[in-house]
Amino acid sequence: MIKNDYILRMIEQMGDVLRKVLNLENSQQFKQGHEEIDTAMKQLGVSHALTLTLPHNELMNLLNRPDGAYEDRCLILSRLVQADAHIYYTEGKRNTAHDLYQSSLGILTELAKDEDSEKLPDIKNRISEVQFLIRDSMDL
Repeated sequence: MIKNDYILRMIEQMGDVLRKVLNLENSQQFKQGHEEIDTAMKQLGVSHALTLTLPHNELMNLLNRPDGAYEDRCLILSRLVQADAHIYYTEGKRNTAHDLYQSSLGILTELAKDEDSEKLPDIKNRISEVQFLIRDSMDL
């Protein structure tokens, strides 16, 4: 029960962050959007700078904790990386956006290897979504 409460709280916080980031992006406050994402990532134990430099599997290793909410943390990180990529895309920094979309896809692809995951249908949908975004970001 405590683990479920923790996960629900993480998901709610991510939703709040994503809404705030979308509002900042819509008002073209890109720097503040990146800062909000960085703050959320730090709660997971990862920084914005790391997502720009480390491969997805190393980012995922940083999320492994004894409490067992690894898959949920990875899904949240993937979503945050995707949101960050979207800001870069909107800014016109398409190469950075493309790299971050690829990182998000890498996280999701690794998670999809667990065929017993109850979240597999959602993960597969998210993979399709990110693949579309990657194709779009390549239209330079």
